[in-house]
Amino acid sequence: MEKKEKRFSGLFKTISMGIKVLLSEIYWVILKGLRKWEIYDLKKRLNNEYAEFGRLTFHDPQNKKEIKVCTEQIEFLKNEIEFLENEIKRIREDILKKRKEIIAVS
Repeated sequence: MEKKEKRFSGLFKTISMGIKVLLSEIYWVILKGLRKWEIYDLKKRLNNEYAEFGRLTFHDPQNKKEIKVCTEQIEFLKNEIEFLENEIKRIREDILKKRKEIIAVS
């Protein structure tokens, strides 16, 4: 009787571990998708800012104020994109670290 209980206990642990891994992967896919969508949107805005910068420097090079604002916006968008790309890597590492901790405890 005890062998059956141990077998079922091991089976339930394996199933629960599999469910936890599946849920963490679903969580990862959703987060990654949202971050990638946000990065895509920021890159579109960055391209628009580059186009605006080109128009300003070609048509109105004397408008230093607008050019400065445009270059600051370009720098901000580049930094934000880099931050989000690093955030994706950090989130993935955190998820894997937590998963390893859960597996080690089980």
